[in-house]
Amino acid sequence: MKKIIYIVASLFVLQSCRTDIDLDFKGQNESALVVEGYVTEGKPISTVKLTSTVMYNSGNVNPPATDVEYVRLKRIDILGNTTFDTLSLFNSTTGEYKTSGKYIPAVGEKYELEVKFKGEIFKAESIINRAAVVDSANYFYQPERFGTQKGYQIRYAAKDLPGKGEYFWFEKLKNGKPYWETLSDKFTIWNDLFGDNLTFPAPVLFGINPGPNTEKPDYNADKDYPYALGDTVTINCYGVDEKAYRFYNDFVQQNSSADGGALGPLFAPPMDNIRSNLYNTNPKGIKVLGLFSARGLVSTQMIIK
Repeated sequence: MKKIIYIVASLFVLQSCRTDIDLDFKGQNESALVVEGYVTEGKPISTVKLTSTVMYNSGNVNPPATDVEYVRLKRIDILGNTTFDTLSLFNSTTGEYKTSGKYIPAVGEKYELEVKFKGEIFKAESIINRAAVVDSANYFYQPERFGTQKGYQIRYAAKDLPGKGEYFWFEKLKNGKPYWETLSDKFTIWNDLFGDNLTFPAPVLFGINPGPNTEKPDYNADKDYPYALGDTVTINCYGVDEKAYRFYNDFVQQNSSADGGALGPLFAPPMDNIRSNLYNTNPKGIKVLGLFSARGLVSTQMIIK
């Protein structure tokens, strides 16, 4: 693809003094491999999604990666035993692969992903860390007051176990689908680096009860937010490793409204690609983006009635 840049010679001869310059950008047609893979405690089926990047202005979603020779998962259990699993393609439209389901992932196990794509080998590794302890979870109705939207909210009390170096991601599902109102509350994360064996603070609760996005076309001031009667609410607390936490934290930082939204604050440096824990064994080969995460899980579910 070529881009045309217009250079204006003078403000006063805008219409008559214009030069068209065609620029060829090196690597403009190259695409990167995008990986999204999860191994979850207690879930016998693990999935890995492989897609390819597209040009910025193409307006298309990432297509499934083709020329994938294999997707393999190496499991090392807490006794040091090794299991190999070759994933099978089960959705060619989305590029999703799944494991055989012959074992159940557990805390402390280490997983190594290997993908051969277009003749090059990509790798990542991750460990299943323990998740938090949930003390209580319930809901209550919040009437409209002081500009607060009316609706049902969740009270969720949980804390990490003793021992520092733990990282958490909280996923919210409403009626079985991931739920958030704005990019800022898509990822609710926490770590125990500044306090151990403590109840998670208010920011976690705010993420579980996101405020309504009034910019959405379907926003309705008369509707209950964030939850309404009949909703099934699931809160998944994942114990992730440091690299996965860094991935989510990068996302939060780049999309935080406190930092000026996706554009960043005034005079901010250009956005970088979010740091991935995947790598190409050939440093000069195809680029790779995304995340492979093994994670512990504590899930809480309730029906508002």
